[in-house]
Order: sequence, then structure tokens, then C-alpha cells
Amino acid sequence: MYKFSQKQIDDALSYTEFRAHTEKILTSDNKPAPYNKEAYVQYTEVNHQRTEKLLRNIQIDKKLYNALNEGINDWTWVLINEPWCSDGSFSQPVIEAMALASGGNINFKIILRDSNLDIMNAYLTNGGQAIPKMVCLDKNLNELGTWGPRPQELQEAFLEWKKDDSFDLNEKIKKVNRWYLKDKGQTIQKEFIDLIKEWKKTQDAE
Repeated sequence: MYKFSQKQIDDALSYTEFRAHTEKILTSDNKPAPYNKEAYVQYTEVNHQRTEKLLRNIQIDKKLYNALNEGINDWTWVLINEPWCSDGSFSQPVIEAMALASGGNINFKIILRDSNLDIMNAYLTNGGQAIPKMVCLDKNLNELGTWGPRPQELQEAFLEWKKDDSFDLNEKIKKVNRWYLKDKGQTIQKEFIDLIKEWKKTQDAE
């Protein structure tokens, strides 16, 4: 289990700062790796447009809203993500919307995976550096739990798709994106209702 310092949290990006970081990458003449590859620039441009549109249109479930406003004692949500990550562009706006709906109970921060591999390597998924990955911390920065890299239903489907060696990576990405677009952020909200309940129990037991 990784132990975050207050400085790491302070230095992590807000949602607004993450978007500014993304815009800087897209407008820079000398793009850092991996954005010096055209494919990554294309991913990032699409993701950047998608996140803003999704955040404007997210409707927080009433049961989730109540959970976000009862019994949470100064939590911090740390999301490990990157602008090039398609999954992150679908999940990050929902998590930001949840944090905003908490009325200040949750401090939402984003840490870039590629420049914080020590943190990433503490939260591997099946041995891989899959993102986005979110860590819930209490007021003393003790870990209460994690989420990610995808809603469980999609993750299970993705693992099945990966078993087919003839299935092209771009086709997998398209199937993942279609799932998110059809789901409209509902599954992740349902998962967080249960997760928040679990994390509150851990918080209260400390």
C-alpha cells in the first residue's frame, strides 16, 4: 500500500490544471514523448474534447448524491491518469462531477502516470500499469480503497476480448468507447454508491 505525502497531494493537478496541461501539450511545437507520435496527439485531442462535453452533461444519481453528502470526513480522491488515455477521458469527468457534488467533502486530484511510476506501480491491475486508477484517502491520507481502471462490467468484457488474438487493438478501443457512450456514466456511479459505503465503514473503524 502506497503512502501519499501531503506535498504529493498539494503538487497533484486539479481537474482545471489537468485540462490546461493537456492544452499545453496540444499547442506545443516541441511535444514531449509520447506526444511526439501523431497517434497520441490524435487520442489526446479527442479525449480533451470529450471530457468537457461529458462533464457538462453528467447527471448525478440521487442516491449517489446523498452518499457523497453524508458521513464523508475530508477525503481526497487521487486519480492516476494521462491525457492520452481514452478510458480516462470517459471516467475522469464522472469522478470530477462526483467530487463537485460532495459540496467540498472530497478533494479531487490527478497524478500523471508517466512521471509518477513509483505511485503507478503500487496500483497495478493484473500486473499492468492500467489507467485510470483512483485511490480514496481519508483526512490523514490513509488509504480507504481504490477503483479502476474501468467499471467492472466493462473490465470483464475487455479481458474476454483480449483473449482473441485476431481481434485488432483499434477494434477493441472502438468497442470500449461504444460501451461508454451507451452507458452514459451510469455504471461507474452505481459502483461508487457501494464503494463509498465500504470506504465510510473503513473510515469509521479507524
